[in-house]
Parts: sequence; structure tokens; C-alpha cells
Amino acid sequence: MKTLKTLIVDDDNDFAAGLADLISACGHDATVLPTVSQAIRRFRDQPFDVAFVDIKMPSLGGIDMHYALKDFRLNGELLLMTALDLEEVLRRVVRQGGGAVSTLVKPYKGDDLRGAVHSALPDGIVLVFDNSPAAAAAIGRELTAGGYEVSIVQSEPEAGAAARADRHDLLVLDFERPVVTAIDAYLTTRKEGNVQPVVILVKRYPEARPRSELLRSRAVTGMLFKPFDVEEILATIRTRAKTGLN
Repeated sequence: MKTLKTLIVDDDNDFAAGLADLISACGHDATVLPTVSQAIRRFRDQPFDVAFVDIKMPSLGGIDMHYALKDFRLNGELLLMTALDLEEVLRRVVRQGGGAVSTLVKPYKGDDLRGAVHSALPDGIVLVFDNSPAAAAAIGRELTAGGYEVSIVQSEPEAGAAARADRHDLLVLDFERPVVTAIDAYLTTRKEGNVQPVVILVKRYPEARPRSELLRSRAVTGMLFKPFDVEEILATIRTRAKTGLN
């Protein structure tokens, strides 16, 4: 099992110290920094295998660091941490564009979908929890019938290409992976300079899961929600160590 070099970025000193102690007790190295700016500088000089970064921080936060790692092609896996639920995370993502966030959980009606889209204008997100294999196609048909030009994409590169083409009113992101991956694609469309009126994120989920649980599920969102279950953190560390990240 590989000894991981981990970085913890959180302005809550007590929380960061506790997480560092837990990681160190598992035999891995843990470095704690209070700001994302410091973390980005450290990443350039010293590679880390895994970084635990809080989303809600003064100035730069976890989302900013995520894109700094991509822009500078810095190696390492980023695990976003938050005490917020997923809807509030999405609100912070869309805030600069002036859009809103709506969430739908199956079963929902066509009127519900169109109403959510309308409320998310001009540049918001509608998060749709629907485990049907053909959910994206059905959403596309419903919104096309409502007079929208719709593009359905299944990867971040496709989202960027669709944004550059600028031939649609709505972009439906049909991803099997956690919601944080679809957030990547959403922000990619924003960086292309063609502001989309609304982006719809489609995520499949296990049956019989209450909405509140979905919004805080690591499996669904790809994020770690505070307060953590200690076993969840230990399992995360063990998994990363076994994969032999470089």
C-alpha cells in the first residue's frame, strides 16, 4: 500500500488538525494549510497525491483550487469538502452568472421541468435526479416541445464543443459519474464565453433514496459532507492508497 502525501486546506484549524491526525494515524503524510492560495503555491513545488479542500472559504475556495489544478496541470486528486448541501454548492457555482438552482426528483411532470428551467434563467442549473436510462432523451423531447433548442452531451469536452457552437438554448449533461463532474462541464461552458441560459444536470441514483439524502450523498455528488463519518474518511484513504496514485 502506498504512503500518501495528503494536503488539507481548511480555515477551520481544529477541523483540519483533527483530519490530519486521523490521516497520520493511518501511516500517511498530512500537510495543513489555511488558504487555497497557499495550497496552489505549495502544489507547484511539492506534489501531493490527495488534497482535501473546503468549498466555503474566504476568497478562493475548493472550486477555485479545482480549476487551478486543471489549468496548471498539477497532478493530484482533489476531494471537495463542505458543510453545505448540494443545492447550496450549486448556488455558489452559478452566482456570478445570475442564474438560480432548482432540483427535481423523479417522479416529476413536464410542467415541473419547464417551470424549473424558467426559474433558472438566465444562467442557472436544474439538477434532475432520475434513474431512467432514457432520462436525458425524455427531458430533451419535453423541452424541445416547449420551444427550446436542446443539446445533450455526455462529457466535458462535448460540453465545451457545444458551448463554442452556440446552437442551442439549453444544454443537458447526461453523466453517469458524480454531479461534481457535471459541474466541471457546466463551468467549461461558462469559460468558453457563450453563456448558456440554463444547464440541466442529469444524475441517476439508487431507488428509494429521500431527496435530502441524495443531496448529501458522496456516491451521488462526488463530494465529502461535514460532519464526516470517520469510517468514510478511512475508507477513502484506503482506496486512494491501494490505487497507487502518482
